[in-house]
Amino acid sequence: MSLVKKLTAMVPARVVLAMMTSLGVVTIYMVRINLSMGIIAMVHTVSASDEAAHHTRTVPYCLKYRQTDEKDTNNTSFTTTTETYASYNVSISTTLPDTAEYSYDYNLTMKELENKMFLTSGQRGTVLAAFFYGYFVTGLLGGRLAELYGTKLVLGGSVFLGSILTLLTPIAAHTHYWALIALRAAMGLGQGVAYPSMHAMIARWVPPLEKPRFTAFVFLSSCLGIIVTMPMCGLIIDSLGWPYIFYVSGALSLLWLGVWMRFMYETPADHPRISKEERDYILEGIKEGTAGKKPSRVPWKQMLGSLSFWAIIVCHVGNMFGWTLLATQLPTFMNSVLGFSIKSNGALSSLPFLARYLGGNCISWLGDWILTRGWLSLLATRRVFTLIGLCIPALMLAVVGYVGCNSTAAIALLCVGTFFNGAQVPGYISNMQDIAPNLAGTLLGASTTVAYMLSMLSPIVVGVLTPDQSPGQWQSAFWVATAVYVSAAVFFCFCCSAELQQWNFGDREDAEAGGAKEESKVLLQEREKGRVPTDADEEDAKKSAS
Repeated sequence: MSLVKKLTAMVPARVVLAMMTSLGVVTIYMVRINLSMGIIAMVHTVSASDEAAHHTRTVPYCLKYRQTDEKDTNNTSFTTTTETYASYNVSISTTLPDTAEYSYDYNLTMKELENKMFLTSGQRGTVLAAFFYGYFVTGLLGGRLAELYGTKLVLGGSVFLGSILTLLTPIAAHTHYWALIALRAAMGLGQGVAYPSMHAMIARWVPPLEKPRFTAFVFLSSCLGIIVTMPMCGLIIDSLGWPYIFYVSGALSLLWLGVWMRFMYETPADHPRISKEERDYILEGIKEGTAGKKPSRVPWKQMLGSLSFWAIIVCHVGNMFGWTLLATQLPTFMNSVLGFSIKSNGALSSLPFLARYLGGNCISWLGDWILTRGWLSLLATRRVFTLIGLCIPALMLAVVGYVGCNSTAAIALLCVGTFFNGAQVPGYISNMQDIAPNLAGTLLGASTTVAYMLSMLSPIVVGVLTPDQSPGQWQSAFWVATAVYVSAAVFFCFCCSAELQQWNFGDREDAEAGGAKEESKVLLQEREKGRVPTDADEEDAKKSAS
């Protein structure tokens, strides 16, 4: 135990907090995203026009293309297998070459049929979107609860509820697809508080110049969650069956929860093993934006009347619409269009998210480097990185729809787009801390609420636009996401601000008359110089205000 204490003493407390929170985000996304892979094995997709008693499984577009091409050029021998299961009245017809390059199992056994749900593309989209029905409801509540009661309990409670519901997912799926929808919506209610609570924690723990890189490391761990979950789910489904992906995910989530509740502390002042130097450094640093009177209530009127507030909201909506499309629908695209098997699908679908994780962390460091050297102003930095983070993914997504069956090109384009999508962290996400660090949790909660309220339409839109899973239909879905991305980025650039907002200190009854505004100007000047304000700076700011 003494060795453990020595090792932990050598690592800064905020680094330990970042690593622990990062693992928490991984588990959060593990229980959120497992259904995106699981639904491929859980659901037998049918056409809405099929009779209830007769469902035909269609061959993925690129396998059809490959079959036709091989038949025409090589005169390859084809076999047709038709199996009818009387108890289910299901006819499964396939036409595959004897030596298919892609492994794709169409011959389902009776046991496999018993474990499947028969849903249309639209119904499947509704199931995938169900998580977001609850998610947007509690985002705002989570930010405020964390500001009042702390991130430890709020995030811990969120993970606990998500773990239990994940373990119950196979039961709900076997009951009825509406039961699965209800369970996923309840899971969304619990997870809605997670990210806003972490934003409140960052305001308490992280000095200003470290916020972009800390935020990138923690928030982009969602990509690590997807990177781990998709290949893991593919292997588990292939070897044990789809119910086990939920059992494993739920158990790992509960394991992390035990570590979090034991070792997380709300503030540097509460931490029993933090060094005096680190504690003083953090507490001195976070005075920026938190000096002066803190709001006793959320100044909703002033916030809703602030254009900088709406710039972040709109940008968050646009980014999350595209992100939700990839997180929920990419495995389906890889399976139904490109024809990848369940085992290879998980690994390949995770590559764009690995690129996003690497891009987010690298570009965040680049943003810090540019700021500290004064090459761009704070406002220009936020604008430039937001444009990069949304417009490049938009372009790549539009092009993906036209590469046909070139799976290598499709994956490469998606990886390029998601790599640059990481620029959102030194862009609009860090802008939340710029304009209102006192209300960081509430601000992220508000933006999350609106963002997921609209981005939950993403899987529904894809389901409606792709009833036959053809490339042309997917082109339409990708163009919708492209338009949303670009519109959000343009709006942000015209309407954003880098100034500390007066409503950061509360409404007019809370804020000192004019003092917060004048103080914010001095603090902003010091921030642009790349240093943390001293006590003398704050005294000068107060004298100027008076």
